[in-house]
Amino acid sequence: MGDLAPFDEAEAGFGEQQKGIIESWGCSDASVVYDSEGGKDLNIAEASVAKACSIQHQGSSKSHVAMGSCDFALLPRIVGETYYGIVGPCGGHTGDYHFHRGFGCLYQESGSHSTKVGVVAGYNLYGKWEDYANNQLPLLDACGAHFGPTPESSSNVYHYHVQDQAPFTVGCYGPSASNGLVSVAECRALYPKCDNDGGAGTAIETHAGTVTYDKFCPCWDGAGSNMGTNIVELPALSTSAISYTAGPTTTTTWTAISSASTARMSKLFSLTAAVFTLLVR
Repeated sequence: MGDLAPFDEAEAGFGEQQKGIIESWGCSDASVVYDSEGGKDLNIAEASVAKACSIQHQGSSKSHVAMGSCDFALLPRIVGETYYGIVGPCGGHTGDYHFHRGFGCLYQESGSHSTKVGVVAGYNLYGKWEDYANNQLPLLDACGAHFGPTPESSSNVYHYHVQDQAPFTVGCYGPSASNGLVSVAECRALYPKCDNDGGAGTAIETHAGTVTYDKFCPCWDGAGSNMGTNIVELPALSTSAISYTAGPTTTTTWTAISSASTARMSKLFSLTAAVFTLLVR
């Protein structure tokens, strides 16, 4: 498997050219989500669209939202054989298919350490599990990696893991200059666009409430924030442990689809290609 070049976690904005796609998500007035700047990760982008268009978002605690002749709609969701979302069920999109998140179609949720899904700047990228059988997720640095054994190495080597939350794959290229884990501050220092709003952030409305967000900054702290104030360092940098026990999670649409058969997935890709044409950075 050669070097993998996942596009970053941020969407590139929505405009008139995506009007039909946005309406297919369940948005009666696509213009309410037009945004020429972009810069939001895909999870917060979906949550923002869901709020603006009164669509139920997978991450919301609400049970349903009435939508005209439909009882409810979800984002992302499946209707018959068609998947609706900013990216496809495997986390990628467009005719020149590329990934932004998920990668669930590239590895099985079984066994122990997830298998390799690609290579990034010379370091392997694996599925999200450190030990699936024992419900262990990896503790990762700001780049999305850590030191530990892998299916290819019994020694502790630096490697990346896919994540359910932003940055999804790679926040930056590690390890650090001292060959160690990368802190949030070190990650932020690599990106001039972190704090390009003067540190105030952008207020983004979602069903769960208002989120203060630093657009185009791919460095998330231990509290799940990408803001440069009151940074909570990631646990990986203060412990010798390399994993933690996963808590209960909501089964999302793309997770459910990723366990489908290869034949069904190929059919789903074919039937829904037009839905995946939204350009994302």
